[in-house]
Amino acid sequence: MTTVIITAAGTGARFGTVVPKQFLPMKNGASVLENAVAAFEKSPCIDEIILTAPANYITQLQQTLRRFTKVTRIIAGRNTRAQSIREAIHAIHPASDMILIHDGVRPLVSTALIAAIAQAARQYGAAIPGLPCVETLKQVNASGEITATVDRARLWQVQTPQGFNRALLCTAYENIADISHLTDDASLIEANGGTVYIIPGEKRNLKITTPEDMQIANAILDLAHIGGHI
Repeated sequence: MTTVIITAAGTGARFGTVVPKQFLPMKNGASVLENAVAAFEKSPCIDEIILTAPANYITQLQQTLRRFTKVTRIIAGRNTRAQSIREAIHAIHPASDMILIHDGVRPLVSTALIAAIAQAARQYGAAIPGLPCVETLKQVNASGEITATVDRARLWQVQTPQGFNRALLCTAYENIADISHLTDDASLIEANGGTVYIIPGEKRNLKITTPEDMQIANAILDLAHIGGHI
């Protein structure tokens, strides 16, 4: 059995809107979060969906997401992403042995990528998607002065969903006391001495952080002709 935890507890301060960006509507009429949930609802690899969300949005989400039959729990988010995920893990079905974790602001994840991560996580124990860096990277100091050109040959930009063996992930959460600084779940496994494998991600699986990102995501919806199918 495989569970996905979709993180949607952020306030989206950088986006510049009163409503957190994960709840904003996209061009197909569904919110950013609804589009993300829909991908996992459609995936035959996923048996259970658990969400983290701001406490004051839980009642609203229980109404708007009730058509998704795989959604079993909506958990109030904690102070950090990692703390919210640790809380959500406690709500997972006892029979679930694999956990995928996905950003609720990545609305264009495909069922193909979900399947690829689920398979890789079962094979390796921990797997994440990513894209090789293609831009030239510079290291700078506090004054903005370039101090080095970074070799990009082994650098990847990481995406979600990230997939893990449940026992491996839970052990890492038990062993690592300070999780407040962790920005992704693979970092937790690495900090606990585990090995994480990376597989090719998808360019369309962008994370919506700015209004420009939303424009790009909506353009992708148009180009892919998938608007209105949520």
